[in-house]
Amino acid sequence: MLSFSLLILTLNIDALSYGIAYGVKRVKIPFKWVLFINIISTILFSIPLYFSKHIFKYFDKTTLSIINGIVLILLGIKYCFEKPKKNTTKNFSFWQCFIECIVISVDAIFSAILSGFSANYFVFSVFFYEITNLLAIICGNLFFYYQKSPKQINLGILSGFIFIFLGIFKILSF
Repeated sequence: MLSFSLLILTLNIDALSYGIAYGVKRVKIPFKWVLFINIISTILFSIPLYFSKHIFKYFDKTTLSIINGIVLILLGIKYCFEKPKKNTTKNFSFWQCFIECIVISVDAIFSAILSGFSANYFVFSVFFYEITNLLAIICGNLFFYYQKSPKQINLGILSGFIFIFLGIFKILSF
């Protein structure tokens, strides 16, 4: 449970980066859009998480743990070498928020489907993901929105190293 909670926190580094990116550009994300992104992101996490227990019934746990570890390591490598994107859009729309939500949820979808999660902690995991996702977007956005001289911060490297560490941990812990 502890490693999965750490994974959930890591998955929300994307949401934190999203909030920071807009805050640095002096764009305050309206709460209705934060809530919309949070709900869609939680749904995109919950569905694969629910089905992961069914997938683990038919596949070998060791194989799925190795696949999950490889996916996490590849995501980590991608984040370590990814350049920060500059987005100057200040108007929020349904489709823009929906697409951005999918982008920040891709790693959560893969990690959830490959986790083989026990049904005992499903509600906790979904609730913990939702709360940390919401707080990551809001805190990242507001903190950097109100900074006097914001600087471009790339949390991709930190996120990348954590994903690589978790991937290695997944591979070695089968």
